[in-house]
Amino acid sequence: SEIDFKINEIPPYAQANFKTVEGQKKLLDRLVRTKLLMKAAIDAGYADNPDIKNQIQEATERILSSVYFQENLSAGPVPDEKTLRDYYEDNKDEKFTTEATAEARQIVVETEQTARSVREMIVRGEIDFEKAVEIYSIDQSKENKGVIGPVRENGFIRGIGRSKPFIEMVLNLKAEEVSEPFKTRIGWHLVQLIKKTNAGYQSFDQVKSNIADELLVTDADIRKEYAASQSDYLARARCKLSHILLNTQEDAEKVYAEMQGGKDFVYLVKTYSTDQQSVKQDGNLGYLYKGGYIRGIGKDAEFEAQVFTMKLGQISKPIKSRKGWHIVRVDEKEEESVKPLVEVENQIRQKLIREKKENYLENRFKEMEEKYQTQIFEDRIKAKTDEPSSEEATGSDHHHDHGHDHHHHH
Repeated sequence: SEIDFKINEIPPYAQANFKTVEGQKKLLDRLVRTKLLMKAAIDAGYADNPDIKNQIQEATERILSSVYFQENLSAGPVPDEKTLRDYYEDNKDEKFTTEATAEARQIVVETEQTARSVREMIVRGEIDFEKAVEIYSIDQSKENKGVIGPVRENGFIRGIGRSKPFIEMVLNLKAEEVSEPFKTRIGWHLVQLIKKTNAGYQSFDQVKSNIADELLVTDADIRKEYAASQSDYLARARCKLSHILLNTQEDAEKVYAEMQGGKDFVYLVKTYSTDQQSVKQDGNLGYLYKGGYIRGIGKDAEFEAQVFTMKLGQISKPIKSRKGWHIVRVDEKEEESVKPLVEVENQIRQKLIREKKENYLENRFKEMEEKYQTQIFEDRIKAKTDEPSSEEATGSDHHHDHGHDHHHHH
């Protein structure tokens, strides 16, 4: 039984080596040596050594606390199995259905005539479907052996779009059967089913942890948190900019003067801007977020401050950055605003789940503290000073910590 126990401790992929007679002999050998060493250690008095006693005590604590935590606390504040199952049954039809899906092969040809004769050949067994795809199909799906899919009830198929009748025809095929010729806007199709799953439900086990999360944090909780902490869910102010980049202040002043004289901004971008990247896009510099980076320039508080005082559509006097001199136009401007709930819903849900799990653990530990009448003397903790004590100065090092500060959960 000890050997079986040892084998089970080995990770499954490595177990095979130890199932042979040879392998088991090796294990036996190891067990014997371990026991001999242990006897020798006890005889030599190690079991009474305070340092070793400590390590044994620590290992015991680590193993027991860990197993208790895993079995009783790690799942967090999960509703009981019955509650989860009831929720699953009650909401099965709204939330946990799966569509019928199929994978199929198709041959697309130009005329009904061709489709009929190719179908004949396949049905008579003169050519198999995949070969026929290669020879006759005119659709890009032939590059993938004619495979289309997944075909879903409400899905869409490349080249054809959302053709209900076509999808229904595919989902109604039997295995291996070749469809009658079917016309769509790209031609005449012959289709053969590869595999199909019927509509049904996601299994309880697949959705169990999602249900637990959903029961843990309700939509009302989410709305409440959103209303209470608006400032946590802000979209930063931003501007969309276009610019003309010039090397010197003098060049910039000249171009600015031409603009005052009525020259078109895009014309000036194309004629003078030295920023090759943005010239191709009529000077587009992308979005600048309050406190963010400017493309090609980096962070520049001066530049940002000037841009954010501008109005929509306004064009700036020359502004200096480490890249040169810019004439900037503001193309879009959005003030700081609260993100809509749909955008942050998931983020809030995760945050609340995390908080509930943390509170749950806090409370479990409080309960245990009460149950075991715990007294904690925090006031006895003193700051550790780094003054070497006299004994250390003489170079003896009694207290090496032998790497046994195992990470506890608490």
